[in-house]
Amino acid sequence: MTIPTLTSHVLPKEMKPDIVVMGGGPIGLWTAIQTKMRTGKEVVVLEKYQNYMRSDIRLNIDASSFDGAAKDAELNALIKGWSAAPIPIKTLEESLAKRAHELGIQTIKGYKAEPSALPKLFPSAKIFIGADGARSAVRHEIFGDAMKFDTKLQYMAQVHYTVKPPKNDLVQDDPYFRRIKDGIRSYSMQKFAGHFIVQNTHPQEDGSLKISLNIFIDKTTYEQTIDATFKNPYYFEQDLAKTPSTLKELLIKWWGAKKLFYDEEISLEEPGLNKLTVVALNSYAAQEVVKVTENGKTWALVGDAAQAHPFFRAVNNGFLLGSRLATSLKNDTTSSLQSYNRYATIRAYIERVRAVAKSVFISLYSLYLKIISKLPWRGAIQLGQAQEDRCYRQGLILWKKIEKLAPTPVFV
Repeated sequence: MTIPTLTSHVLPKEMKPDIVVMGGGPIGLWTAIQTKMRTGKEVVVLEKYQNYMRSDIRLNIDASSFDGAAKDAELNALIKGWSAAPIPIKTLEESLAKRAHELGIQTIKGYKAEPSALPKLFPSAKIFIGADGARSAVRHEIFGDAMKFDTKLQYMAQVHYTVKPPKNDLVQDDPYFRRIKDGIRSYSMQKFAGHFIVQNTHPQEDGSLKISLNIFIDKTTYEQTIDATFKNPYYFEQDLAKTPSTLKELLIKWWGAKKLFYDEEISLEEPGLNKLTVVALNSYAAQEVVKVTENGKTWALVGDAAQAHPFFRAVNNGFLLGSRLATSLKNDTTSSLQSYNRYATIRAYIERVRAVAKSVFISLYSLYLKIISKLPWRGAIQLGQAQEDRCYRQGLILWKKIEKLAPTPVFV
């Protein structure tokens, strides 16, 4: 997909923003909204993608992530919903985009722009904010990609698929009882697989379930599937053969156990629904998040452009940074912007400690599951040998069924 470059011919002549935000994801939009509310200045958001690119992702939002935000009745109503349950990122972005539009924030979508070109494209702007993600062009070009730290803590495979409406025995269960039973079954399934697997289930209107498996993998497995990216995932129907044997065994066991306990059947009717990606879970922070260039323009970083931490902390931390940056821009002084820089540093180390602690727990728990899965007796909560054999057979049947969907190679 070729994205055209933003030029002055594209911009409306009357567009004379005071502040330009590069990146129209949740954090970019949030920062733009907070800045508009705090300063009352003209704000423009630049987003290179015309359409949403991350519709499958759901986010866990903490209510405390909005501490320090500007008071707004419309936004407060949205925030209550966001923190109540995991929210699809598409829904989050749509809500923020709508509120930004209501506040008079203009968004230019479908064009890419080099950071160095922005002062010429927007000569009226004095402040430019990089909210353009982990591979931030603003951080690279303006800040030189200097980092306080940058560490890969874990590697994770994410498997997304849809299952047909369930017919299991838990449908009529009391919710409290169901959670207990699900927890016991999940633990016994992880012991069977010998691996730490986190499953998120999202009911759909037609009764089907969207499943997301987060599987913590080793570096070798990650490198074997490193080309299974968010933009170019492995689709079940054509790429299953590329799956490393270790990951294949895990999926066979997990799917077989889900069939045994819940009678889950993966929907294979619609191509493209079921896919696998891998990601390295990094904890990093830019050395500086505020800079004044020789031409007198002020640049700031926010969200993943400034820092990121795994285990669903990046977006929560991003909201806090966006709110604090907007407050600093209200005062519009060197000291207030440097206070944002110090705040970002404090946040970086707080979140890093949390991320490292969770990473250590994941590593220890994964080791425990790996060891206990090889023991003849695994404790009170476990599958019997007959159940394990049945699970594996069921999972293998499903795997072979999916393999048959792969297109036949054509040799020329």
